[in-house]
Amino acid sequence: MAGETALIRPMTGADLAAVATVTNTAFGTLRGDPHSQRFPELLFRTRLAADPDGCFVSVRPGDPGQLTGALFSVSRGGLGWFGPLAVHPAAQRSGVDKN
Repeated sequence: MAGETALIRPMTGADLAAVATVTNTAFGTLRGDPHSQRFPELLFRTRLAADPDGCFVSVRPGDPGQLTGALFSVSRGGLGWFGPLAVHPAAQRSGVDKN
């Protein structure tokens, strides 16, 4: 994955299992346990349902089904927040295509 620029697209329900894998791997690696399951898929399903327009995934350019990262954000009037934001360790520091 390293060395490729990621593309960003809206998240779908079909992405949620891969989103859970990427997020748990990213946060688990940071904490020294890359196989941890800190975030259950239900969390991601709930966030996506709350504000689907604020949920995105990054994918490999040659393989749009290969997720490299995920971002959840929610907006409620003048208040907004995001998280979790995760990038698979193998894709970190490899850039994002802004187009």
